[in-house]
Amino acid sequence: MKTISLSGFTTNIQATDALAIGLYGQQGSGKTRFCCTAPDPIGFIALDRKARKTVMKTASELGKTVVMPTDDFIRVANPQALASMQIDAAMKHYRAHVDQIKLAAFKLYSHKDIRTIVIDTGSQLWEDMMFANYGRNQRVMPRDRGPVNQEMIDLLNALSGKNLIITHKADEIWTGDGDKAKPSGKFKHAGFRHIEYHINVMAEMVCDERKSRDDEGRFYMNVKMCQDNPDIQGPNGTKLLIDEEISFPMLAMKIYGDENGNGDQWM
Repeated sequence: MKTISLSGFTTNIQATDALAIGLYGQQGSGKTRFCCTAPDPIGFIALDRKARKTVMKTASELGKTVVMPTDDFIRVANPQALASMQIDAAMKHYRAHVDQIKLAAFKLYSHKDIRTIVIDTGSQLWEDMMFANYGRNQRVMPRDRGPVNQEMIDLLNALSGKNLIITHKADEIWTGDGDKAKPSGKFKHAGFRHIEYHINVMAEMVCDERKSRDDEGRFYMNVKMCQDNPDIQGPNGTKLLIDEEISFPMLAMKIYGDENGNGDQWM
């Protein structure tokens, strides 16, 4: 390899081993449980009321160390009062809320022992960011979302040095127009639509409700995008992991193989 001497540059190119994972799925598909299989200690930021109970149960079952803020970042203000707020007042209210979430994330990131950061859900965070930037306005055109897009990108970049899991709710994709529109039975993530440009993996969690709890293949993971190993995305990523296989270490091994000979870095 040719040696290049250039001030401020290097040929010794290295990248972080951390994984940034976007995860989406319908209620009860196993998103929060997957988060608890990540390398611990895990810093968990809950924006969903149901998350704490699931985290407590699963972390105990798996023997994982999970750190959560004393108070979850769940909206508790009078919803009628929030809905009637003028634009400036709403922006001020949600800006304080979003800044608290970001400060908590940075505090977790700066702690030397925290190995994984979880934001549950990214869909709620995106909505809060939208309100912080534009008030409770549901009709902001995509071309006008530059500031909020950049705010989310900056947060993702700031947390990218450690493992990051950001969960999302699932939105059903509709086909056709107007009165002929109908649900397709397929889903996409709800929230920041450009997130796939800023993470390593986007995966869908699925629970097949037609099967009973004891049936094989009731839960599975589809990998929709994998920046580091495109061979496991798309059709090849359909049902990539099933039931007990669904875990952070197993997904990492599918992406990278056993680079260290034992995969300990993902445990």
